[in-house]
Amino acid sequence: LEDISKHISETNYTYPTTEGGNFSEALNKLHEAYVKLKNTIVLLDIPPIPVGSEAYVKLTTMYGPMLEKYPSVSGRIQLLYAILFRS
Repeated sequence: LEDISKHISETNYTYPTTEGGNFSEALNKLHEAYVKLKNTIVLLDIPPIPVGSEAYVKLTTMYGPMLEKYPSVSGRIQLLYAILFRS
């Protein structure tokens, strides 16, 4: 997440595109998944979670560097979206 967040900030990346290799592909898939879940399973946006914040550190410590151990896929997508797109 830190590498992806760094890539976003260094390139002024504001919306996923198909350029840029693996980061862009991962961001496109995350964005698509979030849009599909929005207003179905994901009813509310959660506040941004900046990389390095206390919440970010706790989440990555508990659930792994990509939140891979988070108990639900929809929750993981929502958290990753709050970290990468909203902060």
